[in-house]
Amino acid sequence: MLKQFLKHSALYTIGGGLYGAVPVILAPVLARYISREGNGIIDILLILTLLVRLTVALEITQGVARFYAEGKTPDAQRRYASTALWFALPAYAIFGVLVYIAAAPVAQLLLDTSERAGILRLAAFAMIGEGVFYHLQNQLKWQRLPKIHAACNAVYAIIIVTATYTLLAVSDFGIRGIYWAIIAGTGCSSVCAWFGARQSYGFLFDREKLVEMLRFSAPLVPSGIAIFVAGFVDRFFIKEMLTLDDNGIYGMAYRFALVIGLAVVGVQGALTPLVYHHYKEPGTPENIARILRFFLAALLPIFLALALFSPELLQLFTGPAYYAGASLIPLLAASLVVSRLYLFAPGLSIAKLTIRIAVINVLAAVLNCILNYVLIRAIGLPGAAVATLISALLACVAYFALGQPHYRITYPWGRLGTAAGVAVVLALIPFITCLDFSPLAGIAIKLAMLIGGTLVIVFVLDLKNSGQTTA
Repeated sequence: MLKQFLKHSALYTIGGGLYGAVPVILAPVLARYISREGNGIIDILLILTLLVRLTVALEITQGVARFYAEGKTPDAQRRYASTALWFALPAYAIFGVLVYIAAAPVAQLLLDTSERAGILRLAAFAMIGEGVFYHLQNQLKWQRLPKIHAACNAVYAIIIVTATYTLLAVSDFGIRGIYWAIIAGTGCSSVCAWFGARQSYGFLFDREKLVEMLRFSAPLVPSGIAIFVAGFVDRFFIKEMLTLDDNGIYGMAYRFALVIGLAVVGVQGALTPLVYHHYKEPGTPENIARILRFFLAALLPIFLALALFSPELLQLFTGPAYYAGASLIPLLAASLVVSRLYLFAPGLSIAKLTIRIAVINVLAAVLNCILNYVLIRAIGLPGAAVATLISALLACVAYFALGQPHYRITYPWGRLGTAAGVAVVLALIPFITCLDFSPLAGIAIKLAMLIGGTLVIVFVLDLKNSGQTTA
């Protein structure tokens, strides 16, 4: 399993990195050609896109993930995949029709004016494209086809980045140019993903298998909504309690924090299907604990680099209007890491206890709403990032605590906690000290902190002896 994970993780990191790099690569373009208010609108619609992807098809792709590997024959696996696809496509079509009809009042609610209904309708087509591509790409993961998965992501990234730059910088399409680019990118990459997994699809629809998959995935719909709320409700509180300009600053900081998500994508893409394939093997729990050490050894230095150099990143790639987001980047990066640690606590998913997963995520979402309201009133824009981080931490603890009885994994908590503590302490130093250095001296000191911190983190995690999982 471990060798497969390393191979697949590398490929998923490349492919997922290309996919996840799109908002990072486009951040300077959006900062230059789109106003802060426009970036705030884009951020709101991005959140809606993620919600659509999580809910419209009732997370049927997660049902495929759980049962595809256990299909006893190729025909059974083909029926799972085909049934899920023919369920998802009409669901997205219905969503598109509803948005087209109700665009004006929805635009008034989300974008402050019904005059933006045209943008919303165009964005809805882009959302459908993202949803279909998400479904088809997941099928490549469940079939463990990382090379094709990476190639499809490359098509997606190249087309969207090229088209966005052309439509914004050359043709002056404004916000609409972004969504035309997404429609083009998701359309072409979806065709590639379908072609790569074409042997799994046919004109088949198995009602019994649909019910079986939906029994597993349907509870993940409120769970998906809760994840959306927990991770992105901060933008709506910022919009209502502050301004769209503040949303633009926050969204730009989030795009830079997404750098850390590039590494997470590779692990997520490789680990989940491998766990479902190998969880019954006696060595799998130890392998998961070992992978967690390597995961943190890679991500904690990236987190530290983002925290230390966040002001320089914004100065280099954006304008003065976004410099206030420097203190948000480390908080948002930490939230992204913590929110993905559930991958290493698979007990509830293995036991098919999706209702408990939904309860965890719903409670985390409620807590995040409360914390956003309280902390934004108290400390302004940073309060949103702090609220998201706290709720993600508590949800993570719940996943590990409730999952252990169903699939026990022994983690080296002492080493993991110490390594994380080193990264957090070093990340805080530039924000809590008032030392006045020249720009070059400041960069040199931060670089020394990054190198020293990385060495300490790797030493504490003791990667050479990572097979020993006692604290």
